[in-house]
Amino acid sequence: MFCLNEPSRVPIRYPLLDIDSASLAKHMLGEAKGELDELLVPIKGGDFEEHLWLLPACKDAFLLDAKLATSRSVRIKETALEKALEPLEQDFDYIVVDCPPSLGYAMDTALYYCRTRENEEASTSGIVIPVLAEDSSADAYDMLYEQIQDLTEDLNVLIAMLGFVVNMYDSRKGYVATSSLDEWKNIGDPPVLAVVPELKDQREAVRVKQPLLVHAPYGDQADVMRTVARRISA
Repeated sequence: MFCLNEPSRVPIRYPLLDIDSASLAKHMLGEAKGELDELLVPIKGGDFEEHLWLLPACKDAFLLDAKLATSRSVRIKETALEKALEPLEQDFDYIVVDCPPSLGYAMDTALYYCRTRENEEASTSGIVIPVLAEDSSADAYDMLYEQIQDLTEDLNVLIAMLGFVVNMYDSRKGYVATSSLDEWKNIGDPPVLAVVPELKDQREAVRVKQPLLVHAPYGDQADVMRTVARRISA
C-alpha cells in the first residue's frame, strides 16, 4: 500500500522535494525524468512497517491546476494521475490518494482515478470524504457532490462514494456539533464510516512528525483509524 500526501504531512526526516526536482505533478504533466517509484519513501514504525509507502507531493503542486487547464490534450485533465500511477499499481494492494480540498482539475484527476474500473467489483474503488460536524463542511460537500455528478455524466463513469469520516468531533461544542453529526448520519448513502473524536493525540502526532498509529497506537483516534481501514478494505 502507498499513499499520496501533501508536503506538510511528510515526516520531518524526509526533506521536501525541491521545486525543480522530479515530482508527481511533473510526472502527471510528462515533464519529469526518471521513474516515479524513485520518489517513494517508506513509513517507519507501527504495524505497517515495510507495508506502507508515501509518495510525497512537492511545492510545485500548486501549479498543477493551471498547467492542466492549459494542456492541449483534453483527456489529460482526467487521466493524468492514472497514467502517472499506472507503473506502480502492480506493486501495491491499495493506493490511497489524499487529495487537497480543491474543486479544480487536480480533483478531477483524483476522482477519475478512483472510478470503478471495468470488471471491478462494486465499491472496490471509490472515495472517502473527511468532513467536520459543522455547516461549512456541508456546504463544501454540496459542491463536491456536484463536481462528482458532472464528471460521471460527462465521462460516463461510476465513482462510488464509500462514506464519510467525521473528524475532530466533540459533543461538548453543543447543538451545532451534535445536530450536524445527526445530519451526516441521516444522509444514509453514503454512510458515516467513523467518527474521529477531537483529542490531543492527532495534534501531537503532527507536532512530532509521526504517524498517529506510532505516536498513540492504543488511543481512541487510532482505533477509529483502524476501523476506517477495515471498512473500506473489506
